[in-house]
Amino acid sequence: FGAATSWSLLFPEDRRPPFRVTLHALWVGISVETLLPLGGLAAEIVKARLLIRAGVRAADAASLAVVDMTVQIVTLLFWGVIGVCALVDTSTEDALFWPAAAGAGVLLIAVALMLYAQHAGLFGVFAQRTARRLKSERWRGITDGAAHLDRTIREIYERPGRILLAILIRCCTRGLMAVEIWTAAWLMEHPIAPDNAQR
Repeated sequence: FGAATSWSLLFPEDRRPPFRVTLHALWVGISVETLLPLGGLAAEIVKARLLIRAGVRAADAASLAVVDMTVQIVTLLFWGVIGVCALVDTSTEDALFWPAAAGAGVLLIAVALMLYAQHAGLFGVFAQRTARRLKSERWRGITDGAAHLDRTIREIYERPGRILLAILIRCCTRGLMAVEIWTAAWLMEHPIAPDNAQR
């Protein structure tokens, strides 16, 4: 529910589908991510496809999938930093810190590259260069679609408050998952420390 609320905040105000549509697409996407190998990418494709079937424009569905992936990665980076801090605070082995810090650094670089690609309009640039090389009428249509995708992504980022709120909701949802793990362990009479529940 929290993830669906976060995702719905990213939609343009005048083109936002009913919440039940967003919730259904996210629910199916999470199921695909859980059950299939490489499910993360497949889940985003399924979510976008379900939105299109519900009447959302293809450019909106694709751009929302891209931006939502960025929101999810930023959320993972936030909790990754918390995990590294917990590891440093509780572990007696200094050798574990550097691999964890390196992982967080790689994730930070990935976020920076994704944001750059989205703001620089690299989808349209790639499509234009490919169309010039192939000289295909079909690729000209794809180029127009990629340019529209870039414009829609920039339109979403023109509301930074919505993006930050979506990230905050995702972070809180992840925090609740840690609380669920802690509660389940406590009910099974195998209590764990709160910092272990976050990992």
